[in-house]
Amino acid sequence: MCNDDGMRTYTAKTQTTMIRACFGLLAGILSSYSLCFSASPVPVPGSWRYIVSCLIIAFLVFLSVFRQDKITFAWESVVLSSALAVFMLTGNSYALFDDGRLFTAATTVPTLIGYGLLFFFPISLIVNESASRQQTLFSKIRVKLPAIPHPMLFSAVLIVISWLFYIVVLFPGIAYYDGLWQLSQFYGFNDSNLQHPFLATIIMGAISLVGLPLGSTGQFAIYTLLQTGIAIWLLSFLSAYLYRLPQKPQNQNLTDPATNQIEATGGTASWLAFTLFAMINPLLPIYSMSIVKDVPYALSITCLTIMIFDKVSEKNIIPTRAYYSMLIAALVIVVSFRNEGVLIAFIVLCILLANTLKAKRRSIAIPGGIIIVSALICTTLIFPHFLGMQQASKMEILAIPLQQVSRDISRHPDSFTPDEKEQINSMLKPGVSIEDLGQHYNSGSIDSVKTLFHGRSFSTKRFLPIWARHLKLHPVTYVSAMVASTYGFVYPFRTDPAYGSLFDLFQWFAPETRHLWHDTWLRLPADVLSPAPTSLEPQQSWLIEQCRKLYATPLLNLILKPGTYVWIGLIAATVIIRRKRWKMLLSFIPLFLILGMCFLSPINENIRYMLPLVFATPFLLIAAVQHQHDDDNS
Repeated sequence: MCNDDGMRTYTAKTQTTMIRACFGLLAGILSSYSLCFSASPVPVPGSWRYIVSCLIIAFLVFLSVFRQDKITFAWESVVLSSALAVFMLTGNSYALFDDGRLFTAATTVPTLIGYGLLFFFPISLIVNESASRQQTLFSKIRVKLPAIPHPMLFSAVLIVISWLFYIVVLFPGIAYYDGLWQLSQFYGFNDSNLQHPFLATIIMGAISLVGLPLGSTGQFAIYTLLQTGIAIWLLSFLSAYLYRLPQKPQNQNLTDPATNQIEATGGTASWLAFTLFAMINPLLPIYSMSIVKDVPYALSITCLTIMIFDKVSEKNIIPTRAYYSMLIAALVIVVSFRNEGVLIAFIVLCILLANTLKAKRRSIAIPGGIIIVSALICTTLIFPHFLGMQQASKMEILAIPLQQVSRDISRHPDSFTPDEKEQINSMLKPGVSIEDLGQHYNSGSIDSVKTLFHGRSFSTKRFLPIWARHLKLHPVTYVSAMVASTYGFVYPFRTDPAYGSLFDLFQWFAPETRHLWHDTWLRLPADVLSPAPTSLEPQQSWLIEQCRKLYATPLLNLILKPGTYVWIGLIAATVIIRRKRWKMLLSFIPLFLILGMCFLSPINENIRYMLPLVFATPFLLIAAVQHQHDDDNS
């Protein structure tokens, strides 16, 4: 009887396992098909990129279904899966047709259900397993990972080795138009204005000034190599932080060999995961070797994120002196390098000050930071006026309204009255009419429309009433214009290189574009801010071609898309909500402020605006899924 009962039990378990495996396999095949064929243009079936993408998607979905003993429909997983399904359908519709027509198709409901189920299985696996207080999928690691004696140094060495090819091939660095403009203003070749932050121009120019005796090559190299070194240091610092994160407080039992093994393995696995991310992501070294103000800003936002995380999670891994030194340095860069950095710095200081007062800890660093930030704000707002610097164009902060009005002109030209046409024409450059706004409308970028306006003639008092009247007339057109210019930040499955993508940097390697920037737009002398060509042009062309292939490969191209890091951040936040670690959500505030500002930005899917999320969100996801030992006290 024992054998018979055992055989029946074994048969039942086998049948359950087979059913789960078959269901997971079917879900994986259907998911790979739906995801790969939601891209535009459709990849060629049979190509190795298509096959690899399908296999990876199928395996991930199969694993997420097969490994769950019991699938629980937690509300957090359902809400997030539904949101991602809406993002998918919205992005797919606007990528294909530039409007939301797929929401009115007969297949809308089944498509949303299919996408929702596709995302639900892996998200529920991550969320449910991370929220469990027992040994689960993430803690049952069978492979014994060794301890890392010097995690920060070891990580830095690995990152340097993996970035060495980029550093050599891209040396002395990539000049982006905005960075060239700031340097040309610093050296007096162009009139100064507040289009870019005044202090950022001073800092970037002062750094490049060190290499001035070596010519343009030295000016570029001193900036890009310093920036790359700081990026490597911060990434290795984050990996070392994750390595130490699962360590138990000293007042808990450290003698349990099983628990100690899980703890050590978890720290090493987290360190390895983040180090691999830093090594294989081409965005990090390519942007680090570029002269753009967004990289220092992103590094500083990442620093502030880990500062908040370290305090609100009460881990206190960073030594006090190093903590406050990094905090003040990050606040200075955030305020100096982006106009919206003032708001972020103020909110971060409020969070840290509230946490300090609650913990009854006395420190002069937070008040000192407030004083420094206040001084920087006054310098940024007041000092440029004494130098006679021009104010930034108001059109920069009206990107969405300008997009909406230009789309309305292209879709409903007869709805504008003669008086409205006259007022709009008075704000345009000579020889440009309101009809040109409709013809030059670009759903992904405001630049083609913005350049038609005359900066000094543009008036918000005359423009905003026109914008408001047509909002009432055509609200659907306005919504479509806003979604069309922002959907790329939440939809990572476009395969055509978009304006604002990584490939904008590569324009520097195209002679015609490079000369257009240097000679026509900036009107610089031939020997100024123009490094001598290197002998590595074949390698540069090969790198660009590989990036284009990666961008066109479904699933693998997610590493280059801003929407991917938004999804990672949402999953990390969902895990934290599921675990009821509410204070940890404060760590996401700087990143979600950045995301909110991206929705007001002039270019859709601009990855450089999202660099803070690229650097920081993988850290938050890994930190969120770790089984820390202080959950009961959080």
